[in-house]
Amino acid sequence: MSYKRFAAAVSRLAITLSLIVTGLVAGLVVAPQADASTTRTNCDLSARAKAKPYMVAFHGGNGHLWVAGPGCARDLGLGISGSPAIAHLKSGGYEITFRAASGNLWIAGAAGTGDTGLGVAPGTDPSIAALGNGGFEVAFHASSGDLWVVGRAGTGSTGLAMPFGESPSITALKGHGFEIAFIGDGGTWLAGSRGNQNLGFVGAGSPSVAALKNGQLVMAGESYNGGALLFGAVSMYLPGQGMCAACTTSSAPAITSLTRGGFEAAYVVTGGHLRVYGSAGSKDTGLVARTGDAFVVRPSIVGLKNGGYEVALQGSTGTLWVTGSAGTRNTGLGMAHNSSPSIAG
Repeated sequence: MSYKRFAAAVSRLAITLSLIVTGLVAGLVVAPQADASTTRTNCDLSARAKAKPYMVAFHGGNGHLWVAGPGCARDLGLGISGSPAIAHLKSGGYEITFRAASGNLWIAGAAGTGDTGLGVAPGTDPSIAALGNGGFEVAFHASSGDLWVVGRAGTGSTGLAMPFGESPSITALKGHGFEIAFIGDGGTWLAGSRGNQNLGFVGAGSPSVAALKNGQLVMAGESYNGGALLFGAVSMYLPGQGMCAACTTSSAPAITSLTRGGFEAAYVVTGGHLRVYGSAGSKDTGLVARTGDAFVVRPSIVGLKNGGYEVALQGSTGTLWVTGSAGTRNTGLGMAHNSSPSIAG
């Protein structure tokens, strides 16, 4: 399908994001405020807030959506199923997307908070990217079984089927547009502003995609022989002892572009150790992920605006950990067993 046909299909099939966000902001759906007893320090997600080096969204141990950053932690008071995704908007502030306890796709943050009314497939998580020309785009595995998008660049079904349990990954392109990597019919696919392409590679878990500073795409995935690998602009197996053998499903890697060029990947290897590999350094971080709970062990990584990167991970302690150029710490904030965090710079 050409991008023009894709865009036309999107236009026919969907609600526009402006309707969603306008309705939410107008009060059609209003997010409940976090109880004072669960708000440790208020993390401001709005555009007026002073940006932090990073912000993490995660599924808290109490079943609510939480955010945390340097010096702050906040229970947003919203029920969540699975793992959220967060993006730092060009206009300022943060936007989060997640599968709510109801099974519907929700958004929360600076650009609006509420229920989109669109169903997300069980066992899958949405992905969000801040667009270069403003706004955001969400990609998700719809309850209808196909890949959907919601956002400024288009809303609706792509018409591309996804296998049970697979989640997409979306990245913004320089200037405008987006690309999505996902497992589809017959292999790993790319879909979005550059058209649709079947790359042919079939991995054991959902891939992660990042657009590099030079416009090329690089993806990280898990091969069927248990190794973490990169493909696209860079093709190679990542060093280590293989992916997490203690995990009963898979341990999907994550990848990000760096402000000064290049990329950095984060992945969990045998023994649950978190490793990083890329332009900003390659090492075993010494952190151990929570494993053995029959869920996908996925770290999240972001390139920081001042250089370097930061990784978020559910540690073996069952709490949120961060590590990287902005420091390493155990936040002490409990996470749901079957969830992974998302970090934005």
